[in-house]
Amino acid sequence: MEKVEEDMVLAYSLQRHGLENWEMVAAEFSNSISDRRRCILQFSSMECQVKYESLKERFKSLYQTDFTEEEDDDSGFIKLMADKFTKTYRDYWTEQVKLMDTPLQYDISFS
Repeated sequence: MEKVEEDMVLAYSLQRHGLENWEMVAAEFSNSISDRRRCILQFSSMECQVKYESLKERFKSLYQTDFTEEEDDDSGFIKLMADKFTKTYRDYWTEQVKLMDTPLQYDISFS
């Protein structure tokens, strides 16, 4: 799930700052990932660009979706990715909460 979180953070950083402001994307991405991992990490703008291109290819092959013209433009595509990651993340944690709410069954039989 850590990879989905990282991908989601990158997608939301891109959605907020766009593809023209990689320094801001890198700063926000670095801060968020550092907080999550509880260590200091610094990603350069170039590393974030490479991560985005990799993410874009993985996303397209994973979901094998026919993208509309609107989604083919990067800003539409970034929004689509962010929405998909949010749903995946939400579904994962919803399932985890359900599992935690399931009472444990103990077999207390005395022989």
